[in-house]
Amino acid sequence: MQRINQPLKRIFVVGCPRSGTTLLQSILLTNSSIVSFPESHFFVHLFKRRTDFQKKFNLASDYSRSGFFNFMCESGYQTVQPALPKYALTLGQHTQVFTSTLDRITQNQQKSIWIEKTPDHVNFIEFIEAYVRDALFIHIVRNGPDAVASLYDVTQKYPHAWEGPWKVERCLNKWITCVQNTCQHVQKPNHLMIRYEMLVDDLASASQELSNFIGAELHTNVSTDRRDEFKNIALEREPWKENSAKPIYQKSRSKFSLLFDAEQQQYILDEIANAGLTDIKTSFSHHIDKA
Repeated sequence: MQRINQPLKRIFVVGCPRSGTTLLQSILLTNSSIVSFPESHFFVHLFKRRTDFQKKFNLASDYSRSGFFNFMCESGYQTVQPALPKYALTLGQHTQVFTSTLDRITQNQQKSIWIEKTPDHVNFIEFIEAYVRDALFIHIVRNGPDAVASLYDVTQKYPHAWEGPWKVERCLNKWITCVQNTCQHVQKPNHLMIRYEMLVDDLASASQELSNFIGAELHTNVSTDRRDEFKNIALEREPWKENSAKPIYQKSRSKFSLLFDAEQQQYILDEIANAGLTDIKTSFSHHIDKA
């Protein structure tokens, strides 16, 4: 019971979709003191299509209440917090209920760390830092061409789950925006950036870096497929995540060269270069030096 009295660690895993956030989440769950969940999209729903009146008075979106309820149901915790209470109207009140609910779930399981993984929460970091005390963030960044190709591929195969198939431009702009958002925060002590390629090519080093950041040892040396962890964080309606439960390896053929013709490939490479993100490692180092 001693663990319940210890301060909880609240960790957000963020990044561009199809950059390895689910893989990273399953690796973090190899530590038994950590609890995690399917994607909540909580802050996406919190700000979604707010009216001018709601913006003026810092009120939560109409989508927030139903989004929170669906998240609790899909996570299997509907009895913990059936709905946001009627008094919760503002952005801060909704966030307080969300945070305290995850705290309570974690304490009930006698664990000390919770991890919330929604890639798009990379767009709400300033708000989360302001309203979630001592929040930690782990950013995962994947090579641009590969991330764009993977995002394009999944939206073509599962258009209903992604609000229709995405064009190349949308996939590219999504990756650039997410990485630029990461660049704005990566120099802070409560943020860690992990490259997807490092997870695949040097899992031991990546795991040690993650362990040091969260203050808890990961056990990737005895977890080759992570199926036990995976079943708690991916839903049946998300079949594109199934590879994250399999042994980690680098694919021999790139979707980038398979899905895009020469003109499309050059367009993507040029836009990434224009954004100054051709070399991810150099780009982040440069940003840190400037900060």
